[in-house]
Amino acid sequence: MTGERNEQHIIDFIMQNQERCYRLAYSYVQNEQDALDVVHDSIVKALRYSKTLKDIGSLKTWFYKIVVHTSLDYLKKRKKMYVSDCKVEKWYLVDYSTSLCVTEAISMLSPIEQTIIKLRFFEDMRIEDISEILDMNKSTVKTKLYAALRKMKGKVSESYETDK
Repeated sequence: MTGERNEQHIIDFIMQNQERCYRLAYSYVQNEQDALDVVHDSIVKALRYSKTLKDIGSLKTWFYKIVVHTSLDYLKKRKKMYVSDCKVEKWYLVDYSTSLCVTEAISMLSPIEQTIIKLRFFEDMRIEDISEILDMNKSTVKTKLYAALRKMKGKVSESYETDK
């Protein structure tokens, strides 16, 4: 019975948050169709493993974790595909509410730093939730967050100075 109840909660959550889930996936894969595929795969995984969700209160964190990991897996597969085809592609993270220099600064971060920045500021998630999604200690997440912000500040300052 719990599994069926979880499935309904998952479906309700996805219906209410479909745009945010899509935006999160898109921030990784940078392509509309790929983002839809990632969200679809995430939904399938969530429904398949609905019985593993022990606390409905952590549904958002649990599902975001699935979306983030599915996105990263997709990028790993895509990177391998491009390497074997000898193509070079530069991926940029885009959030339409940010300026280009901030977007460029984010793209210079490591994948884990990018994830922390996206979850914290674009998805407005708490440090505790981010640490759960990334399977990291809270203090490690904070350290990586502040290091990423320092790197971004330097990059944005550089960009601003060259524009003057």
